Amino acid sequence: HVYEQSSLAAGGAYTVTMNGYYFVGELSITRPAVHVDHLGGLYLILNGNMVNAGTYTINSNLSTSNAYLRFDGGDYTISGTGQIVMVLGSADLNDARIDTSAATITQAAGHTIRGAGSIGAILTNNGTIIAEGDQQTLQFVDTAKTNNGLIKATAGATFQINGGVPVTQGAQGVILAENGRVNLVGATLVGGTIQTTDQGQVRASNFNT
Repeated sequence: HVYEQSSLAAGGAYTVTMNGYYFVGELSITRPAVHVDHLGGLYLILNGNMVNAGTYTINSNLSTSNAYLRFDGGDYTISGTGQIVMVLGSADLNDARIDTSAATITQAAGHTIRGAGSIGAILTNNGTIIAEGDQQTLQFVDTAKTNNGLIKATAGATFQINGGVPVTQGAQGVILAENGRVNLVGATLVGGTIQTTDQGQVRASNFNT
């Protein structure tokens, strides 16, 4: 399915199920009560910005087949007051992925990415990223990231930066183990702040600054 632009702006509360492969120029979800369920084993490729005031769930059916949200060929923004929720169906952190191909994405202030899975995109975070779920992991993989906002691991969850992934934090950038765990595995982290609260832990191996 190929669309120049897709807009979910009708009033009321409803859920749209993405049950095919889609190529979309831009995606706009303008209503907070709108939910998009992106099923496992499928991909949405965006060649434009994503405006999201609702909830977009990757791998909503807990599949063990990888689900991809990918941005191609440009410098794009994820904005709005909504959230992208990443869900695993197994121990494979690729069950839910956010990626880029010849593209960069910026998550604007006010928007949230949360859950468990893999973020392989070239990403600048000005919003909030939350690893959540008991014994669940949200990881940075593959490409460089920049954090000017908040990244945190909540109770029972792990946020992990994998080997070879450089992360640069701006002056306001914070990585927080909020009763969760932050793992730095062969990572390079420059600038910003790393904090713990409650029983939060930060673990580092082969870590560079």
